[in-house]
Amino acid sequence: MSSFAPAFLSGDARALAFLPDDFRHGSRRAEVVRRAANRVVAAPVLAALKAQSARRPFQERRHEALEALGRAGTVAVVTGQQVGLFLGPLYSLYKAATAISVAHALEQETGVRCVPVFWLQSEDHDFAEIDHTVVHDREGMLTRLQLASAHTPRASVSTVRLGAGVEAVLAQLHSALESQPHADEVLALLSRHYVASATWVDAFAGVMSEVFPELVLLDPRDEALAAHVRPVHQRAMAQCQDITRVLAEREAALEAAGFDVQVTVREAPLSFVHPEGRDGPRFRLAPTGELPADPLCLSTSALLRPIVQDTLLPTAAIVGGPGELNYFAQLPPLYAHFELPMPMVMPRARFRVVEPRVRSLLATLGLQAGEVETTREALLRRVTQEAVLPSPHPSPLKGERENIESLENIETRLVQAAETVLANIHGVDDAVARTRATIARAANRLALRYSRAQTLRDQTLIARVERLQRVQFPDGAPQERVLGFAGFAARMGLAPFISMVREGVMPFDGTLKELSP
Repeated sequence: MSSFAPAFLSGDARALAFLPDDFRHGSRRAEVVRRAANRVVAAPVLAALKAQSARRPFQERRHEALEALGRAGTVAVVTGQQVGLFLGPLYSLYKAATAISVAHALEQETGVRCVPVFWLQSEDHDFAEIDHTVVHDREGMLTRLQLASAHTPRASVSTVRLGAGVEAVLAQLHSALESQPHADEVLALLSRHYVASATWVDAFAGVMSEVFPELVLLDPRDEALAAHVRPVHQRAMAQCQDITRVLAEREAALEAAGFDVQVTVREAPLSFVHPEGRDGPRFRLAPTGELPADPLCLSTSALLRPIVQDTLLPTAAIVGGPGELNYFAQLPPLYAHFELPMPMVMPRARFRVVEPRVRSLLATLGLQAGEVETTREALLRRVTQEAVLPSPHPSPLKGERENIESLENIETRLVQAAETVLANIHGVDDAVARTRATIARAANRLALRYSRAQTLRDQTLIARVERLQRVQFPDGAPQERVLGFAGFAARMGLAPFISMVREGVMPFDGTLKELSP
């Protein structure tokens, strides 16, 4: 079995049989946009979005976007993510920047107003996925910052407050970044929103609203929005058997085509219920269960969330990462069942940030940035084979075995030579012994110096490889999936870093690109 996303992104016909690549074709993009423009945002939904926006720092561009969203003929380009600490991994920013760029490109192409929307995944209950961020400290070592806010296990993160511990985490971040030229402005931005009384959702949304002023932020844990989509949960409950059947058929077809299935289908409704109240733990709704009266005592599963999203919004395009593309392949039968037009599915931008100091080190070792994304052992083998020092020095570790063997044999060869010269001279046994001892001492000193020099070269090489991987392949994963934005912004400047990301996005293109300040 193989992952669906790489096949889809490469245009593999097997994958396109499950999910069309409309985003690659201008005429098909225009058709999807025009179809979405026939739908409108309901008045209660728009009012809820405006009320949520009023809780964020005011942005004229967001205000204008919301006004446009209330007019007929406007469409949405939607992305989203969990509300990770200090915006979580870099790809949260990349998703937002992609949605903005795609919305602008579609609007230019079609003349239809397109509004970028970021779905704040506040329904989720996996607190361990959002409670940390990773930056580099002053010595370049990876530092994991973690905030253990008090929360109810399995409860949606929507109402969880940061708590007093956030001050200590901000102090840790300050300690890690204080040597960087733009640390103060990054810390000032985060400190405006990450305060003890704020919820995780509002803190995340506050920072995102300042970074991307044209972005509309949508929190689904809203009473008006929940009431509007209650019929979706009712239908998911009433038609559970039919929905399970069509999804199971899709799962079987994907597996028959050789693809892994991201979300395993269960014989249960696609909704979660909060039996102890809206702020209590959530559990999968039982097939024979009843819907609670409070609409906020219901929340969505991964497969139902896009249906709820497109019940609220006239979505023309969904921007997702590789994991999301995997389960989007399961969605077309579900959209058909709910009689909703499925929007275009397109990949988010994927970036590898290569800073000047890193590029210099790569050049020293004769590497490309992508070659760093492997195991430590494999990379060490690669650089010991490829790196070349200025002549007449050998490359690090190259020919090591031959050099060591030569040193081990030098004493024997020199002693043999001396004995040959003195073999026919009588009464010189003491001289031969002294010569042998002198040669042995010299050979040992030479071997020791070589060993020390070799060790120093080895240590330098290992340190360089580890430094590279901490920046480009931290914890054995792509940079964008581990590192937070704070470290990069503190080194480059907040505005230059965000501009670099914005300018790096190429709409409708999910290939991995390098960004350099």
